[in-house]
Order: sequence, then structure tokens, then C-alpha cells
Amino acid sequence: AFQPSHNAAPPLEFEQTALELGEVLEGTSITKSFTFRNASDAEVVFDRVESGCGCSLVSVSPQKIDAGAQGTLTVKYTPGSSL
Repeated sequence: AFQPSHNAAPPLEFEQTALELGEVLEGTSITKSFTFRNASDAEVVFDRVESGCGCSLVSVSPQKIDAGAQGTLTVKYTPGSSL
């Protein structure tokens, strides 16, 4: 979830919204990144990013995205783990 600097949630435009990971064996991991753009006229500030699964970690860089600027959402998936 993100907390924009204004009350209205600004739109984020992702170049890609899904990835085909193929087969990822237990005990191994795979890391993928999604590029996005802040399509609003307001800065977006990410205070916290959470995964919906204990087998993945997510991060956003940078934490403050200026209007029109790009950011990256990185996901590390490790099947069978509780990261």
C-alpha cells in the first residue's frame, strides 16, 4: 500500500503487471522487478510495502516518486519459505 502526499490516490502506471516465472524449485529463489511511473501531478511516498505471502519479499525504489518520475517494485520469490 502507498500513502500519497495528497488525499487522493495518484495513479501508478506499470509497464508490466504480471510475470511468468516458470518452474522455481523449493530452496531456490527468483527476483524480478516491475517498472512503474507516477502518472499524477503529486509526489507519491511509499511508507511501507507488504507481500501477501510469506514466501516473497517486496521493495520499492525510490521511496519518494516525483510526479511523472519512474520507480521500481522488486519482488523476491522463494517457494516453501517464510521470509
